[in-house]
Amino acid sequence: MYRFLRVCLLACFAFGCFNSAYALRFRVNNTGVDADFTDLASAVAGVSDGDILIVEHSNTPYNLVEVDINKKITIYGTGYYLLDNDETHADSRTSILGDINITSTDVLLSGLTMSACRVNADDVIVERCLIEGTLQVGDAAMVADVTVRQCFIEGDATTLIEIDCAILTFSNNFCYNQSAATGDKVVDMTVSSSGLILNNIFFGDDELEIHNVTLKNNIFELVTVDVINSSSVTASNNYAELSFLASFQPSDNIAKTDTMLDLGALSRDAKYFLLPTYVPEGGEGLEVGSFPYVLSGLPPIPSIWFYDGELTGDDGGIDVDLKVKGRR
Repeated sequence: MYRFLRVCLLACFAFGCFNSAYALRFRVNNTGVDADFTDLASAVAGVSDGDILIVEHSNTPYNLVEVDINKKITIYGTGYYLLDNDETHADSRTSILGDINITSTDVLLSGLTMSACRVNADDVIVERCLIEGTLQVGDAAMVADVTVRQCFIEGDATTLIEIDCAILTFSNNFCYNQSAATGDKVVDMTVSSSGLILNNIFFGDDELEIHNVTLKNNIFELVTVDVINSSSVTASNNYAELSFLASFQPSDNIAKTDTMLDLGALSRDAKYFLLPTYVPEGGEGLEVGSFPYVLSGLPPIPSIWFYDGELTGDDGGIDVDLKVKGRR
């Protein structure tokens, strides 16, 4: 009973804390709790443009086959790595999705765990998501005005992130292609793409091929940029363990000979933050900018991060102690 009550409290609080006078909010829950929908496909099919889906805590994925997000909707999850960091959620289960294909403009995804994500529409935002496979922006055809920010993208692929997008904003993400095969890439952009690559951390043994971008305040841990095949790159205030940054202008990029990251931390995402000695130097990566990385990818909605309840008497009443935190 207490578990049921806790889930309901968490869901209902998140469900009721939006101020839009027009958007309708719907709960998605596959754990047996009474909700509007039990799977992602039926939820997308059952809502209208402008609506909000709250995908709640669960140990079971909400879709096993790829789902098209073909309406102008917002989808919030619970974040990820909830046990790794303090004050996340009282319920540590996450919002697990399978493969996602975004085919509508004006979609926002936040706080979700996805096995793979394809963006095939303009004016899309993917933020604070854990992508445990590939990210493809403009997979079917070139797209425009796509933002990917504050995400944790990690997988084993020939190319982890494929981009065919004009006016891409790619900022404050952690990117790690676990593949060590020669020639594999962390990022591969088409020559017609363009945009901003800011405040990211690129980790691992692979490389980036990028075109028509401003490359600023990024940290490259072993990763390199393919300077032969990349083009029209303006690079400033980037840090790298290797010397490839000397190929770019202006000349304020910095080569480091040792790691700049707090790899000894226990948290799966906090361990990629900078060591304190490097923070004042200006190339702070994930932790700076208009949208700094948020630990555990907590979405910008309130969360109940502490719950305690006990029976107060023979009448069956429950004394509930809640601690709530707002997110931005």
